[in-house]
Amino acid sequence: ELPSAIRATKPAVPKIPKIILEQLKDGGVLVAPVGDSLGQKIVRVRRYKDSFHTEEFGDFVFIPMKNVWNYLICLII
Repeated sequence: ELPSAIRATKPAVPKIPKIILEQLKDGGVLVAPVGDSLGQKIVRVRRYKDSFHTEEFGDFVFIPMKNVWNYLICLII
């Protein structure tokens, strides 16, 4: 289970994997670039019990994620 602190990812993902969202504790926050190679948005997801509140911010370009294992390895505190 991920701690309730803010978590962030470096590589861009096409969508945030459900397995990552399910690991957030109540009150936890995940910040990630989400999109394709042409552009992404910064997405902030907050968990409230069994629901997730998602917000999108701006337009950006980040490095693409090669596979889900790279995504898991690149999680930082």
